[in-house]
Amino acid sequence: RSSDLHEQPGEEKAKYYKRDQEGHGVMYSSNNDLYRSQAACWHDSLQLWMSPQPPKAEDIPEVCRRQVVEWDVHAKKVADTVMELLSLGLGLEAGKFKELTFSDARAVVGIIYPPCPQPDLTMGITSHTDPGIITVLLQNQVPGLQVKHGDAWVDVKPLPGGLIINMGDFLQVRK
Repeated sequence: RSSDLHEQPGEEKAKYYKRDQEGHGVMYSSNNDLYRSQAACWHDSLQLWMSPQPPKAEDIPEVCRRQVVEWDVHAKKVADTVMELLSLGLGLEAGKFKELTFSDARAVVGIIYPPCPQPDLTMGITSHTDPGIITVLLQNQVPGLQVKHGDAWVDVKPLPGGLIINMGDFLQVRK
């Protein structure tokens, strides 16, 4: 679990702290959009780009190395199955999305929302869309996740062991 790294002392997390490596390798950051956004998002994240060039095993924090690698294997299987079903549902060949290499770029991201001294002045993550085709999300039991349905934001109640599949920007049809 990436939360195991989040619980480590600052000196341990600092080994992975980067702001200039987004898109490859292993990166631990706090408020990663601090210089790109008008509002500070109060969260820490561990980001690991698993494909097309996976990080070396020794670059992944030891405290969560096995879990990250296992999650990537299983999440890719889920994503491939969902993309196959989406292809069929759209009247395409079952392997069309795989043929288009849509699962070739993958990242594992673990986010935690640490206690904030002024919670009324911060937010977790700003509203956003997910890039790519799909996002496979394992939500912990902390409420707060919302999805946009029409013009309204709707709470997603945590379901133990449940996966959330977000359709990414590549599958959106804009009016």
